[in-house]
Amino acid sequence: MHLQENYGIHASPDEILVTSGAQQALHLITLCLLNPGDAIAMEGPSYSYSLPLFSSAGLRLFRLPMDENGIVPEAVYELHREHRIRMVFANPTYHNPTGTILSKARRSELLDICQELRLPLVEDDAYGALTLAGSPKPPKPIKAIDKTGAVLYVGSLSKTIAPGLRIGWLVGPRSVVERLADAKQQMDFGTSSVSQQFARRFVERKSWNNQQERMSRYLLEQQQTMVRAMHKHLSDYAVWNEPGGSYHIWCRLLAPRDEKELLDDAIREGVVFTPGSVYGAEAGWLRLTYSWECPANIEEGVRRIQKVLQQKKR
Repeated sequence: MHLQENYGIHASPDEILVTSGAQQALHLITLCLLNPGDAIAMEGPSYSYSLPLFSSAGLRLFRLPMDENGIVPEAVYELHREHRIRMVFANPTYHNPTGTILSKARRSELLDICQELRLPLVEDDAYGALTLAGSPKPPKPIKAIDKTGAVLYVGSLSKTIAPGLRIGWLVGPRSVVERLADAKQQMDFGTSSVSQQFARRFVERKSWNNQQERMSRYLLEQQQTMVRAMHKHLSDYAVWNEPGGSYHIWCRLLAPRDEKELLDDAIREGVVFTPGSVYGAEAGWLRLTYSWECPANIEEGVRRIQKVLQQKKR
């Protein structure tokens, strides 16, 4: 019911696998559905580049180009022709790290292309429920319009309830779910039943809706605090986006710096950020996160980043 009511996804119980967080679902996919040497496609940049599970599985990663509307779907044809990709990984809603939303038209186009080429499409929707108050709702997940079972949908409660809860899920064809469930059983003997019962009660009651409303207001205030601080302190040094959801702001320095040097300088000033190279981005990109620090610390953190950049501008 949770998936149907909140995401528009219709799935029977035997098409859903509860996992210990979304990352375990991704691990099971790489373990059971891919082989060392297989080529996969994902957005560039992408959070997936920071996950060691892809490299440890011996997979070859190829970038799908993006613009302000997310993935450019036609690029899948070229990657398939040149590299014989076996699977596509996408984070279409509040993409990490860029914050982009794949448009409704492109979601349909990407699904059609993957179906035509018989490529499984893994949809990572970890941030899909984190729309900021006052922002328009994003399009439904690609899985909601999938009629053939081409999409493996991965979700989680880690970003909306608590990271330590470690409750995620994978929605896909029954045959795939059974295969992954068998591997999971051998891996951890099943996700904690206590955590599952807590999660079930939470999403079956009004607690889920109340939490969503609280998060949407809270994250809007946090983002506004960071954006004000950035306009005040970083306008001469960077440009950035203001996504309609999620935790992050994707920031491009006007004068790129050596990432290691910049991060070391920032740490000495008592502030940290995530360099863009972690996500496979070119030099000069930073991901700034506003999810949990208090407003005063957000302001101070941005001021310290300015101080680091100023030291090199003189």
